[in-house]
Amino acid sequence: MGGRFSLGLERLTTIYVSDIVQLMPQIDDGAIRTVQPNAAKLKIRAASEGDFTFIVSLLKRAGLPKDGLQDTRLYVLENGGRIVGLIGFEAYGDAVLLRSLVVEPTWRGEGYGTALLQHAIAEAHRSGACVVYGLTLTIADWLERLGFEEVSKSSIPSPILSSAEFQGACPASARLFRRVLASRSLPKVSREQEAR
Repeated sequence: MGGRFSLGLERLTTIYVSDIVQLMPQIDDGAIRTVQPNAAKLKIRAASEGDFTFIVSLLKRAGLPKDGLQDTRLYVLENGGRIVGLIGFEAYGDAVLLRSLVVEPTWRGEGYGTALLQHAIAEAHRSGACVVYGLTLTIADWLERLGFEEVSKSSIPSPILSSAEFQGACPASARLFRRVLASRSLPKVSREQEAR
C-alpha cells in the first residue's frame, strides 16, 4: 500500500449509529425503523489503511469494483469492532460520486445502508458538495425513496467522467442518480441531452 494509498483521512470522523438516527428524520422514507437495536455496539468511522484488505474482500463478495479506491473517502460501519458495512465518495469540486455502498448480507434490512448513505451525504456536504451522484444496477427504487432522481449520464459534470466508475469499473447499464443538497444552478443540459 505504501504512501500512495489514501482513504480521505483529512478529518477522522467517528459517529455512532444512534447519532445518525437523530439526523435521519430529514430523510422522508421511513427507513429509520430498526436502526436502534444494538446501536450501542454500532458506529460509523473513517476507514483506515488497516481496513483495506477487508474492504477489498467485502467489495469482491458484493460484486462491486475496487478500481479507484485510492480516490475515495471511505467510511465503515462497525458492530462490536467488526466491519459490517461500507460506503465511500469521490469529490469533484462541488459534486461527489457515491460508491461502494455495501452491508454484509446478515445485517441487511435493519436500516444500516440508510445510515451509511446519510453519513456519506453529511460528510460530502461538510466538504463543500452541493450535489451527490450515484451509479447503480440494483438499488434504484431505494435511492428514489431517499430523495434521489434518475438523470441522464450526459448531464454529469465532466470531471466525474474521469472517475474509475465511469471509465469502465461500472457496467454501461448502470443507472445514474442525483440528489441536490443545496441550492445552486445545475449545469444547463439541452433537451436532446436530457432525452438520452
